[in-house]
Amino acid sequence: MSISRLSFIPLYFVSFSMDHTGESRNKPGLKKYASELTLDPSTANRFLSLSEGNRKVTRQRKERDYPSTQERFDECNQVLSKEDLGGRHYLEIECLHDVHIGMAYKRLERNGAGDNVTLGRNADSWALYASKDKFYAQHETIIHNLRLPEIKSDESYRIGVFLDRPAGLLSFNKISSESDKLTHLYTFHTTFTEPLYLGLRLQSPTATISLK
Repeated sequence: MSISRLSFIPLYFVSFSMDHTGESRNKPGLKKYASELTLDPSTANRFLSLSEGNRKVTRQRKERDYPSTQERFDECNQVLSKEDLGGRHYLEIECLHDVHIGMAYKRLERNGAGDNVTLGRNADSWALYASKDKFYAQHETIIHNLRLPEIKSDESYRIGVFLDRPAGLLSFNKISSESDKLTHLYTFHTTFTEPLYLGLRLQSPTATISLK
């Protein structure tokens, strides 16, 4: 299944206009690119449980009895979206504890837990790592440590993700729980050669991610 919302509106109409605090007030402009995705059960690691119409994933301590598929991550606690993304898309993701959020090509390796499989550590994926102690963006071996947003250890937080695949732009933003404002975290600038899939990795044994 493919979601394509390619628009010929120039990119500067949806660019992030930051003030001195790093906040952007252009969220309403991004909302028109909102995309409703679901997670693909055939890719979910057996320690991940999907719920709420495959829009929520929770890491479990016991394996689930999932059938074997070539698409399933057999060791890495990851899952991909069912829909591929072409064009421009905006997603809001609610997280609890330590997670990786990113985009990946369908060809991302599924076997093992090495760098060729792990979201953000290879040429086929781009990721943001988020926790109460550390934020960083990664593609292959290049890691960008980021200024730490305020996150309380037992409270969920929201990340906004904007993808413009034709322009080669993937941007991550922290969404304020009080005002709904966006604080820019990091933007990848690259050339995407294939459709992308939302990728989620649940690092913490108690991690949960919901697509809003």
